[in-house]
Amino acid sequence: MPEQLTICNTSPLLYLHLVKHLALLPKLYGRLLIPSAVQDELLAGAKQGVSVPVVENLPWL
Repeated sequence: MPEQLTICNTSPLLYLHLVKHLALLPKLYGRLLIPSAVQDELLAGAKQGVSVPVVENLPWL
């Protein structure tokens, strides 16, 4: 069976990060993909002082 890939938007990444449960995503879905717009939104949030996950630190993303 081929590896399952899941596409994720900003909300699950942001809110699971805020409640410190971001590790649930790879446990539930394995590898996730995000559109470039999601990464842009996370970077914009970081520039505004919002606590966001750092995409480069998430090997399953």
